[in-house]
Amino acid sequence: MIKSKMLSGILMTILLLSGCQTITREGNGIGVVFMHGRGASDPMNGGVGTLVRSMESYGVTVIAPRMQWAGSYGEPKFSGSMEDALALVKDAVTELKSRGMTTIVIGGMSAGGSSAIGMATKLKGIAGVMAIAPAPPVDFFFLKPDHPLVKKMASANPPKKQRKRGAAARKRIRERINRVKALIASGKGDKKAIFGERNTNNQGMYQFNIETTPNIYFSYIDPEGMRAMSVNALRLNPKTALLWVNDNQGIVRRLGRSYAFDLAPSNPKNRYEELDVLHLEAPAASREIVKQWLLNLTPNPKKAAPKSSN
Repeated sequence: MIKSKMLSGILMTILLLSGCQTITREGNGIGVVFMHGRGASDPMNGGVGTLVRSMESYGVTVIAPRMQWAGSYGEPKFSGSMEDALALVKDAVTELKSRGMTTIVIGGMSAGGSSAIGMATKLKGIAGVMAIAPAPPVDFFFLKPDHPLVKKMASANPPKKQRKRGAAARKRIRERINRVKALIASGKGDKKAIFGERNTNNQGMYQFNIETTPNIYFSYIDPEGMRAMSVNALRLNPKTALLWVNDNQGIVRRLGRSYAFDLAPSNPKNRYEELDVLHLEAPAASREIVKQWLLNLTPNPKKAAPKSSN
């Protein structure tokens, strides 16, 4: 009898607590396709999952697909090309529209963020792009030494040793891209090969090898392709608003807003933010910024309507 009363009391407490959790519908009609970064094993793990659940809590409908650059321990598999990834996102956009979403946004974290910018230039009716800690700047590495951005990076890293490291990194990446181009030109574009890669986590930069075809790999590192942020920012539709949130880790933050954000067409809803957080922490830390920006995209945002979650 006592146990039964205790159990009833616990259940009542749980119901009362769940009743205190409110779900708003401010974001009704907004549909978001949100892409994870390179090497993620589960799109809903970590900070990306936290951000997605946050958006859903105020009524936004989110599709977070497992992308072709998913993998494990931060090492991508590159199971398909950027064109394959674009097709996946197109399907997700179609799904959102079929569910009645009228404001469509493409977003992502890290490689998902840089990809979102390029994909938005190839799709119609995109109201906004969210680039959360977007990376890597594949187009930057092919700039000439006298380019203003290269000079900016050199001045930001004054010690001679650091400048040499930066120049060596650009040279290494150019050589990698030229090797891939040569394999494609020689007719080996669909034959798998091993390529050296790097990624970033909260401990810094680390190296690994991937096995994929040159054609697939080049679609990710093409300095004029779908992930070339400065190239694609220029191509955005003026009606497409851009939210860009930088972390405090890596080259994109040091390049600043002039690298690509300022190249986007003028739009009163464009927004640039810098957060004092590590790369993988950026999605969760961006929750309030994303909420404000998303709800500002709709012409007549609906007022919050608190509703019991049960």
